[in-house]
Amino acid sequence: MLLGGGALVVWRRRRPLEIFGFLIICVGVLSFGISWLAENRAMAGPPPEGFEGFIPIALIDFQRQIIWSFVFDKVFEAPWLGHGINTINFIAGAHVPVPGAGITFIPGHPHDWPLEVLAETGIPGFAALLLALIFFFRGITRAYMANGGAAPLTVILVGLAYWSSGLFNYSFWSAWWQVAYLLVTAMAFCLSEKPNTVAVEP
Repeated sequence: MLLGGGALVVWRRRRPLEIFGFLIICVGVLSFGISWLAENRAMAGPPPEGFEGFIPIALIDFQRQIIWSFVFDKVFEAPWLGHGINTINFIAGAHVPVPGAGITFIPGHPHDWPLEVLAETGIPGFAALLLALIFFFRGITRAYMANGGAAPLTVILVGLAYWSSGLFNYSFWSAWWQVAYLLVTAMAFCLSEKPNTVAVEP
């Protein structure tokens, strides 16, 4: 959220020194994050025998990679209509324990909203959601770049936090997260003195 929002701010200002300084900050934050993840993942123990991950476990723990791989395979069992909204943890094999991993193949939810939406609503459902997000953030970003203001920037920051966190953590259908996101987004829109531009006059 901070890196994405910071990138928008410095890009709108277009000051070379600020852009350079921001890039240095990004490198430092990412380096620290990767080193912290490497140490944190090592504490989780070694992956089960036969595990073949597609991302280094220093970045993404093997438990999530096992869950994601299982859900990804399920996408192709029902690619057009999906398995049904909020049903992925009830499909065949979801509650089967993973040998040596200490989890089931889906312990509640997939911990990734694109995979969850893909598996449950199929390719058309996922495409519709993705297009809606693209047009939404495109409009808000254009409003901020054109007019500045706290309202569009806050909407973007909240959106970055919600949608990026959902790539690794909660279920897409968790009502408390959806309500919190929508309420804070609505509060941010209320900052606007010009609803058509979603911007606040300086």
